[in-house]
Amino acid sequence: MQAFHLDMKMGQFRQEYLAGLFPRLRQAGYDTVVFEIEDKVRLDCIGSAAWCEAYSKEEFAGILSSCRTAGLQTVPLIQTYGHLEWLLTHPPFQRLREQPSIAYIICPQKKESQRFLLRFVDEVCELFGNPSYIHLGGDEAAYMGTCSDCEEKVKTSSKSALYAEHMNRISNRALSRGSRPMMWADMILAHPECIEQFSRDLVWVDWHYEMTPEGPESTYIWGEKTKPTTPAGTSESFRRNFGDYAFQKDPDRFRPWFYADYLIAKGFDVLIAPATRSAGDHSFLPSVGHAGNVASAALKIQSEPRLKGLLVTSWAMRLNPLETQWPLFNLPQILSATPEASWQKALNKSCDSMFAPPIPDFVSCWKTLGQSFFLADNPSCIEFEFGYIGQMSSLPLLLEKRFKGKDEDFRSEIETVEGLLAAYAQAGSAIRPALLSQGCENLCASFWSLGIDAIQLRAREYLLYLRAHAGNLDKGLATEILWETEDMADRWRKAMLPILHPAGIEREVTMLYGESTRILPQIANGHF
Repeated sequence: MQAFHLDMKMGQFRQEYLAGLFPRLRQAGYDTVVFEIEDKVRLDCIGSAAWCEAYSKEEFAGILSSCRTAGLQTVPLIQTYGHLEWLLTHPPFQRLREQPSIAYIICPQKKESQRFLLRFVDEVCELFGNPSYIHLGGDEAAYMGTCSDCEEKVKTSSKSALYAEHMNRISNRALSRGSRPMMWADMILAHPECIEQFSRDLVWVDWHYEMTPEGPESTYIWGEKTKPTTPAGTSESFRRNFGDYAFQKDPDRFRPWFYADYLIAKGFDVLIAPATRSAGDHSFLPSVGHAGNVASAALKIQSEPRLKGLLVTSWAMRLNPLETQWPLFNLPQILSATPEASWQKALNKSCDSMFAPPIPDFVSCWKTLGQSFFLADNPSCIEFEFGYIGQMSSLPLLLEKRFKGKDEDFRSEIETVEGLLAAYAQAGSAIRPALLSQGCENLCASFWSLGIDAIQLRAREYLLYLRAHAGNLDKGLATEILWETEDMADRWRKAMLPILHPAGIEREVTMLYGESTRILPQIANGHF
């Protein structure tokens, strides 16, 4: 299986855009689309929690039909434990929360939660025509076991037993309908003591976004909140559970995708999941670091035939448009066709395939343009994702908290962003003319050109804020950047209009520029 993750968390995709996307994915070697539908279909069970532009069931059935016509299997992905803020923020579902003030995780012990989730699985399976697979989420279950009912369960058994009982209840429902369940593997890797409680009909999806073909420079230690850079830095518990799979001859590196090897040895089918868009990216262009991650998965598939396949994930919360990521989407197929080539050469070939004529030095410029900084991983974006635990402080307070008593760090931050701005300008000027010459029909080139302008503007804006934090309020520059920001927001709206419906576009524009258009006028009037 070579699956593509279509994250519908943010805007509502236009049906005509998706109808054009599916054949392109098939041509790029994908055979499956995993639809993370969130609130974007008007399901009976979610009622008023559906997004204002959500598809009717009939409309979504047409989308699934066009996907299948393109030769792609359709698989639903639903959240059944954490990541349910899209649901739990709505009054009819607030009482299902694990913690009353935290709209992130559902309480698995409440009978009403159990009834809702089983109905959710039933309705989604019906929507997808009883699919061969259904992805049940299950990752990053923060706050698990913290309500009074769940605490009592943990006291009498364990936190891992609570997790296994909850996810097995939902998995069994899917199996009873003839759909094989998939789940993210991070929680079972954090609690390997309960792995034998899960059926071998379950497919684990091992996600790791810092994996490279050589092995990760640091690795996630699930359940321990540490990221050691060498095997020597791992705990005794890790070595006992995973040491036979994680360590290679090089004492300073971990094996690529070693958690998948562990899960295979336990008798499970496994997909491995790299990312083309994830935490750490800025909001306008992807990081070139994802290329090594995607390549590592593609190469692991070639060397380990027991793997079921890969799922290329792209997390919409990070906002940089899907169209900017095509050099990454094409990479697995190119590596499969030319296994003797290095993955770096395959990346160059993938980039060349996106542009006619190819753009010289595109990858080297990408390495610069994909670098991020504090304000580029947008605070409004962070606020949206973590809003269920309280709103973030305003930017002035964030800067105060970050740099209070750290004058050297503050000066270093200014120097770093000044250097990045100069590097962005140089790299952008090297490839932007060639991008513009591709024509507006090349969406990848168009969004890269927009992203180059947007990241430079964001760097200038951040430098303005840093200097304002030091007491230097440049009112004229603030006005200039405000005007440019308003223009950039309109350019974003225009570029996204063929892809998303209007309300979703405005959500993204607000996340990208809402804070900017609030703070810049203040500085222009002498306040910060």
